[in-house]
Amino acid sequence: MMQQASLEAYKIVTPVLPEKRFKVYQILLEQGPLTNKQIAERLEWTINRVTPRVKELREMGIVRRVKQMCDPESGVTVNVWGCH
Repeated sequence: MMQQASLEAYKIVTPVLPEKRFKVYQILLEQGPLTNKQIAERLEWTINRVTPRVKELREMGIVRRVKQMCDPESGVTVNVWGCH
């Protein structure tokens, strides 16, 4: 369930984001924090579609890195993203 502040942000951001950015924002808002790989899996997109959208949302100040973690499958350190 969304908190009141998140709901207010959702109402402000929703009309101004292009569709792909909005889908990434929405999945992070509803299910985040998530890695790029987790976002891609939930949206059934390739990672190459997700990564640029996350970067754009970060540059807009809508998404931020919550933490870093080791991906259990690859052993690579990955970022975990969440909404402000």
